[in-house]
Amino acid sequence: MLANFTALNSMGVINITPNSFSDGGKNFSEVTLKKTLNDFLLHPNLILDFGFESTAPMNCAISYSEEKDRFDTFFLATKDFDFHNRWLSIDTYKIENFHYYFKQLRSRYPQCGIILNDVSGVRDQILFDLLMEYQFDSNFYYIFNNTHIPHRHDVVKHMSFVKEDEIIVSTIKNFENASIWFDQFLHLKKRVLFDVGFGFSKSFAQNWALINNLEQVINSFSNHTWVIGLSKKSFLRNGFIDSKDPIAESEVLHLELVKNIMTLSRSHIIFRVHDPNIALKAYSLVNSLV
Repeated sequence: MLANFTALNSMGVINITPNSFSDGGKNFSEVTLKKTLNDFLLHPNLILDFGFESTAPMNCAISYSEEKDRFDTFFLATKDFDFHNRWLSIDTYKIENFHYYFKQLRSRYPQCGIILNDVSGVRDQILFDLLMEYQFDSNFYYIFNNTHIPHRHDVVKHMSFVKEDEIIVSTIKNFENASIWFDQFLHLKKRVLFDVGFGFSKSFAQNWALINNLEQVINSFSNHTWVIGLSKKSFLRNGFIDSKDPIAESEVLHLELVKNIMTLSRSHIIFRVHDPNIALKAYSLVNSLV
């Protein structure tokens, strides 16, 4: 299914958390969650990306049971929504919980596509076991996130693992090593998506170096589909700290960056956004220049 995506496709972020840095926890309310979903469902090809824990470094990690309870609350609240022909992405690093989420979603929506958006970037035994189990499911995809995080339980502390290295060289090397690792899953490797990992264990300068050299990184792995998530990242807002509305200003910058990235490469790119209209506007702007 993902192979048929067009440039209009993007991934809409829905955080079911009380302490999200990006939306102030608005979707932790069932009323607001349903409104957000109704708005997002107006976009027929939008991937819905659900997260149940904020991994912003100012927050503390939550337990497996608390994340699972948030999913259960969400699952009950959305029982009347039709996700049968949707791709649903689960943003988590808790592999044990993902097995549960996968089973629940498939029981309600047998034909839906499910993506594990693993923000840890950690390749370990528990991930190996999961991918061995799911690799034959053509409606399962996996997102590999580029980070320096050593263990998946350290995700919320990701800014403790910033390395003062040459970020372009280390990023390409990380994806090269990951490509070799994922090659062992013969039936899955074409369904592994790469995420540059903006904001995760990277300094302000490193994030901008990645933006300015993104074409080099992406074109080094032209056979892969990429997930690019710049939406509401704190390093985008840093240039507008004196503004009356730094979030609004940073979203203008975000739109410009998405537009520029769309012109960089022929590789397939999925933009992870909090506002699905961003990718649509950028696409229209790019087409207007042709």
